[in-house]
Amino acid sequence: MVFVNLHSAHFDESQWKFPDEFSPSNFLNEKGEFVKLEAFLAFSAGPRVCVGENLARVELFLFFTSILRNFQLSWPDKSQAPDFTPRLGITQSPSRFKVLLKCRQPSE
Repeated sequence: MVFVNLHSAHFDESQWKFPDEFSPSNFLNEKGEFVKLEAFLAFSAGPRVCVGENLARVELFLFFTSILRNFQLSWPDKSQAPDFTPRLGITQSPSRFKVLLKCRQPSE
C-alpha cells in the first residue's frame, strides 16, 4: 500500500513561500490573486482522496459566511494577536486564543 506524505507536500520549500508559517500569501500570486497550488492537498490525493471534499468546502463556506455576516470579530481589549506557531501532535494546530464576537444586528 502506498500513502501520500502530506507533511512533506505541505512543508516543501520549493512549493511554498513561507512553508513554516501560517501565511495566506502562500496562496496569492504576484498580483495578489488567489492561486490553487498543486502542492496543497487538504483532502489527500490519489485513489484515497476524500469523497466528501465538495460537501466539506460548501459547508465551510456556509459556516464562515454565516459567522462573518452575523458578527463583527475583534480581539478582546487585553488580548494580543494569536501566536500561529504550530503545536505538534497528531495534527498541527495553533495555541489557544480569544476572539470577541459582537452581534451585527440586535435581536428583536
